[in-house]
Amino acid sequence: MPVAQLTLELRIEHAQSLKDRRQVVRSMKDQLRQGFNISVAELDEAVTWQSATLGVVAISRSRDYLHGLMEEVERAARRMTNELGAELTDSFWSTSRAEAELPISRSHPTAPLPPTFVCALSLRPRKSAESLCVSSHRCRKPS
Repeated sequence: MPVAQLTLELRIEHAQSLKDRRQVVRSMKDQLRQGFNISVAELDEAVTWQSATLGVVAISRSRDYLHGLMEEVERAARRMTNELGAELTDSFWSTSRAEAELPISRSHPTAPLPPTFVCALSLRPRKSAESLCVSSHRCRKPS
């Protein structure tokens, strides 16, 4: 399953104390989390008051979705930093493939997994193709 990671480097010129820096960083993290379904964390130590590095991570079944999401998050972060009186000095992102752990049946370790179906719209797993999902469409078996 693809995982996207975005790194945002911020410059906070107006910060005169750790409290000023923390206010900008916390506001950025909260706004990004609230606006997107992503994980956000501060990556560096608070060594200087005028700089910060944030890491953003998202996971999805679609690499194209992640590409669009990371571009949108980057645009939103640029807008937010301007509103907060900071500057987005650098940003870069990458995608990788996460190895998912498959559940193993306790009764027989090599038992085959039951077939699953995936909703074409929400990409959520379903127990059967007969179940209706987000709207009136039928879920499909993954290819």
